[in-house]
Amino acid sequence: MSALFFFLSFIGCVGEWLWSIAARRIRFLIGCWMLGVGCSMFCLSAARAADLPDARLTPGVINPTITDPCQIKWGKDVRHVTLAMKKRVFGSYGIPWSEHAQYEVDHLISRELGGADDVRNLWPQHWAGPFGAHDKDRLENKLHALVCAGKLTLAEAQRRIATDWVAAFREFCTP
Repeated sequence: MSALFFFLSFIGCVGEWLWSIAARRIRFLIGCWMLGVGCSMFCLSAARAADLPDARLTPGVINPTITDPCQIKWGKDVRHVTLAMKKRVFGSYGIPWSEHAQYEVDHLISRELGGADDVRNLWPQHWAGPFGAHDKDRLENKLHALVCAGKLTLAEAQRRIATDWVAAFREFCTP
C-alpha cells in the first residue's frame, strides 16, 4: 500500500510536466495522421495551450527603435539571438536542449512586426503538426503585408500576434 501511495504522490508531483511532454507528442502524432488523411480543417479547430507560448515566460516584447518595419530588409539585418538565449528559453519551458531540432526558437512578436531579440519574446515552437512554426511564419508574412499596405496598424498586428497567434492565423490565413 505504501508503495502505491508513493507512486501516486510521485505522479501527482510530476504529472503536469509528464502530461505536457506526452500531450505535445500525442498532438504531433494525431496531427500528422489527420493531415495524412486530408482532414486538416479538423486539425485547424483543435488548437491547444501547447500551441501558444506561456504568457508568463513569453509575454512578447517590441523593439521601440522599429517604427516602420516596411523599410527594413529582413534577412539582411542582424539577428541578436545567441545560443545562450536559446538554451535559456528551452530551460524555462522545461524542454531538454537535446530536443532542440524539433523546435524553432521563435519570436512571439516577429522581428518583421517590430519584435525584440529578447528572451521575453522568444519561445520554443514545434516545427511539426497543426499550428507549428511554418503556420506562424505564414501569419507573420501576412500581417507584415497588411501593415505595409496600410490595412492594419503595426500596434494592432503586434497585439493580435502576441495575444493569440492561433486565433489571428484562423482569421487571416484560412479560407
